[in-house]
Amino acid sequence: MIVGISELESETILLYPNPMTDRAYLEFEDSSTRTIRLVDSMGKVVRIWENNSTQRLEVKREGLANGNYIIQVSGMKQEFNLKLVLN
Repeated sequence: MIVGISELESETILLYPNPMTDRAYLEFEDSSTRTIRLVDSMGKVVRIWENNSTQRLEVKREGLANGNYIIQVSGMKQEFNLKLVLN
């Protein structure tokens, strides 16, 4: 089941599953270069993928606490934020 779909200036970003337990996936339409940050509820960047050009990114839980996170995607025409919930 896909729970998060967002469109940004002709680009579709899929985020699933959301909420996640062990891992989630971000899927992009193309392999443009982007920077992706995972930010916790306190505003701290807890993961970063710089110059990522894959169409599918796996986000692993590994050491992250339950709660709400923001995934910031930049490098396209603007920055875009997605909410990710960890259970």
